[in-house]
Amino acid sequence: MSSRAIPYGFTSLLLLVGVVPSAHGETGSAVSVAHPCDWSPIRELYVPFDELAALLEKQPQRVLLSGSEYETLLRQACRQTASRAPRSAIFVSADYAIAVGRGRADVIGTIIVEVLEEGLHAVKLDIDRVGLRTATLDGRGASIGRSDGEGHRLFVEGVGRHELVLHLVARVETTAARQSLAFRVPMPPATRLSLTVPDNVDIKQGAYVVSREFDEEAQVTRFELLPKPAVITVIADERLQMSRVKSAPEPGTLSLVMSLNNRLLQTRRVVVARSVIVDEITEAEERLHATFSMAVLHRPVDRFRFALPTGFELTEVKSPLLSHWVVEEDGPRHVLEVRLREPTVETVLITLSGIATGGPSGFTDWTLPRIEPLDVASQAAVVGLLLGDRLKVISLTSEKLIPIDTSV
Repeated sequence: MSSRAIPYGFTSLLLLVGVVPSAHGETGSAVSVAHPCDWSPIRELYVPFDELAALLEKQPQRVLLSGSEYETLLRQACRQTASRAPRSAIFVSADYAIAVGRGRADVIGTIIVEVLEEGLHAVKLDIDRVGLRTATLDGRGASIGRSDGEGHRLFVEGVGRHELVLHLVARVETTAARQSLAFRVPMPPATRLSLTVPDNVDIKQGAYVVSREFDEEAQVTRFELLPKPAVITVIADERLQMSRVKSAPEPGTLSLVMSLNNRLLQTRRVVVARSVIVDEITEAEERLHATFSMAVLHRPVDRFRFALPTGFELTEVKSPLLSHWVVEEDGPRHVLEVRLREPTVETVLITLSGIATGGPSGFTDWTLPRIEPLDVASQAAVVGLLLGDRLKVISLTSEKLIPIDTSV
């Protein structure tokens, strides 16, 4: 910038125009401003007052200011207005450890809170269907308020990250065949869930199972879970007009459905077995047919066990709720375990068929093969003998049986 004394009758002008004619008729550069907050005059023009009209008559979009007024406007334009964050404080991540006990679940949640602006902020703490036992913020008691219309609010101040630790308790509901746990807590996108349940159980629905481990020594099952995100499904007709909307549970809601404790099922269940067993003997083979009606009186059951007769091989096992079946050795005997798709308290019908591995056991000294249901409170059976056309019963004796019709 040039600096010199200004003669009488002249003035220093700052013209906000692109190109300014000089007093000698030549084209010269006016003050160039690249950015209102980063500028410096490139050139100063000294123009007599009498020549101003001729200089500005072709510049209708003009502003004529003194140097001090222009500098004042620049300082005001360069003031940085503090930009505000969309939210003053947010939940960044959360880690929940859930321990299921008898009738309740203890939940320890560690939540990272990010404060973006100075001052005291009231952050919505969306919790429901849980009891809040303790809450600490950065190792000290957290300030939490509650109103009828807005729920819980966490009061936090100080820009930066803070650690909120919540100790919650939730109710575990147990039905005839399942146990369920449902509550709502803050669940930011980076949320982890760890679940510990007594004995050997499975997650039926409510979360994605990342890992499952059954600790035989401690007799607990440990899960690593991911919460399912809330999903809104819009169902439209042929004209793309929305007819109805289906939505998942609210964000932050965890609703787990688990199988029942296997040990609890075994120690408290009561099953009564009724059966019809028919042994079919021909000259070539011996087949055994059995139909069991397993009535569950107390506590749901997810499997049944039967002791098999020696020398027989199962050929078929049927049941409406059958998942799979397996024959295992239990000492000197073989045991059939029939596993169901899910625990039930209803009566289950099971049909078994088997064949003697060495053909008929004999026609002179024959004994009815016995299939015995295990782990039942009582049992009653109707047994029958079906002979081929060329065979005939000469004598038949029985023990602990009531004859129904020996003439058939």
